Amino acid sequence: MCTDNSENEKILSRVTFILGDIIQQKNYDALVCPTNYNLTNTDHKKSIDYQVHKAAGEGLDKECREKKGCSLGEVVVTGAYKLGLTNNTRVIIHTVGPAWMGRSRIESRQILSRCYYNSMNAAKDKDCHSVIFPCIGLGHVGYAKGEQMNIALSSIYMWIKENLTYDIKVTICSTDERDKTYFDRVYSQYKQHGKCILIDDNSIALVLEGGGGKGAFQMGAWKMLSEIGIAEKVTGFSGTSVGAINTYLFLSGKSIEEQEKIWLDFKQEELTSLKRTQEPLKRKMDEAGFNKSLIEKSNVFSTVVTNGGIKKRFRFDRIYESWEGLNYEQIEKLVLGSAAHPFLFSPVKMDNDKVIDGGVLSLKQLKGKKEDTNIPIQPLYDIGYRKFIVIYTESQNTALSQINDENKRYGDARFCRIFPEEDLGNMAIINRELTKKRMQLGYSAVRKNIKNTDKGNLEFEDLRIWEPFVK
Repeated sequence: MCTDNSENEKILSRVTFILGDIIQQKNYDALVCPTNYNLTNTDHKKSIDYQVHKAAGEGLDKECREKKGCSLGEVVVTGAYKLGLTNNTRVIIHTVGPAWMGRSRIESRQILSRCYYNSMNAAKDKDCHSVIFPCIGLGHVGYAKGEQMNIALSSIYMWIKENLTYDIKVTICSTDERDKTYFDRVYSQYKQHGKCILIDDNSIALVLEGGGGKGAFQMGAWKMLSEIGIAEKVTGFSGTSVGAINTYLFLSGKSIEEQEKIWLDFKQEELTSLKRTQEPLKRKMDEAGFNKSLIEKSNVFSTVVTNGGIKKRFRFDRIYESWEGLNYEQIEKLVLGSAAHPFLFSPVKMDNDKVIDGGVLSLKQLKGKKEDTNIPIQPLYDIGYRKFIVIYTESQNTALSQINDENKRYGDARFCRIFPEEDLGNMAIINRELTKKRMQLGYSAVRKNIKNTDKGNLEFEDLRIWEPFVK
């Protein structure tokens, strides 16, 4: 869905995001309200449906009863009643979004997309030239925020493109700052490319655990994934520490042999320098080169820990940083920050803060926060990925509690988990022979996870999939 620059700019100029309470926004011709089949007021007092009915008054309740319901993905238009008097809203467009449960993900996406598309049609039919949407599909309905925003903006974008001569302004409104973050990310992709990187049921994400020199195991696994045709299908990458470095390396565009050479040439003194400098790592990144095109075609995240140190009273926060829109220097700082283990390297300054290795926090230090530890699945899951290849640097037995946590948290996802069959040794020890051994173990680990070794171009389903639920 590529679009020329002038048309793309014209479309995007009509779409904005605001933080705030949608009920308090004034001077919109149409307000879109998520509802249920019966168009009746819900009991969820925090829901937009409840707030809209409360603000509009009994007149809206009566008209909704007379309408006799609404189907999934369809819309019903009513008057705005008291809401119109206070906010100058002319009409309320009611639409019924789907829940994930009980239908396929593809069907659910199509229904949610119709909610936005049909709402835009209704606004045009009522001669509305400004419309405000909430984030349909969140709350108790259960969409991941990133995925919902992807569907919302792509549906609105397509409608405006098909109705370019119709003058209309569209606003998405939410009280959650995370929704703005996701809006900005999707909006940025449309601004740069005239399209968004599509995430669907066939999209594969690669998640790389931290582990210092043991990251050579991931290099070997990546080699085998490349040989069997899986690597080229990966569009999502997320890595912590050495996983972030490998992400950069895998997206460098260098041949597998050149990537292996970068690993094999890494010396012990470059990892454990008394100067605590990351200059050797920077040189390796420079050697790999910066492939802007490959990075822009992927959804990429690295994990850093910020706000640590004496001045901050050792208060730590883990952040999943997107590479979206970053230049080489910014990505370099982010990757080096993610790999700045406090025992080996000095913190890296990013913006107004100092960051350290994204994998240093334990579950105990996170104090029950809904976050991964050293395996950053969360940011890719949040934007809609449900197929994951996770390459660990610890043994399966060591990672059991983490796996159980992942299975509970990401119950609708599927995983191919790649573990080393033997101990990879000390993360701070690296030499040519040990690197060779670690790479060979990674290569073999993927080979043993292939169901059909006779097939040339394998699909994700040809890899052994662990059950997503804990029995």
